[in-house]
Amino acid sequence: MSSFIDYRTRSETDPEQIFKATIFDRPGLLVGLNTLAPGQSQPVHRHADQDKFYYVVEGSGDFVVGEETQTAGPGLFVCAAAGIDHGVQNNGSEPLVLLVGMAPSPAGGGPARQSATTRSRRMPTKRARKAVIRTTRKAEKATTRARKAAKRAKRSAKKTAKRAKAALGRAKKKATKTAKAAKRAARRAGRAVRRGTKRAKKTVKQAKRAAKRASTAVKRGTKKAKRTASKAKRAAGRATERASKTARRVHRTVRKVAKR
Repeated sequence: MSSFIDYRTRSETDPEQIFKATIFDRPGLLVGLNTLAPGQSQPVHRHADQDKFYYVVEGSGDFVVGEETQTAGPGLFVCAAAGIDHGVQNNGSEPLVLLVGMAPSPAGGGPARQSATTRSRRMPTKRARKAVIRTTRKAEKATTRARKAAKRAKRSAKKTAKRAKAALGRAKKKATKTAKAAKRAARRAGRAVRRGTKRAKKTVKQAKRAAKRASTAVKRGTKKAKRTASKAKRAAGRATERASKTARRVHRTVRKVAKR
């Protein structure tokens, strides 16, 4: 065993139970590394023949030693003498890494085993490790399926977005064409209205001129009629005078004949 050990190479988290790794084990001392995931705890227990200490390396936890309860963070050293109840709970959001020592070693320098009076959880068994591996593989497969489904959904969303974009482009083109056609129709209608207005104005002017000409003709006809009437009246007067003269001559002639 190397005399220089990096604790980070022995630190892991187990979602099922506390992860424990032995770093140093001799008859007089057992040193291990315990890692508690958020929410995990080591129930309150006691060791009849061993003194124990905790040294907080990472994270923070709530420690119980006898009648005392305290939250400890990195750098804090917690001691529990033989026969004293002790335990720890990770109430934080990060893993709690503890350097744990027991003297003398409960295993007598051999493979670490729990004291008969210890009620803490045991090291993961082969069956538990296999179950964890199976669960991890299932989770990885589920993650892979989820990633594939996400990729498919992303591709489908891209295709839908492209189709929507194309449809929007077509709708814009159609709307543009319709707007242009409406503008052209409006221009033609405007030109027709202007032409009609011009024609109407010309017709009104022509009617006005015709009315003036008719009025002038009426005036001229009236004047001519008046002159003709005057001439007729004068002619009638002259005819009347001639008739009167003729009648007087006839009367005189009759008188003369009667006297004879």
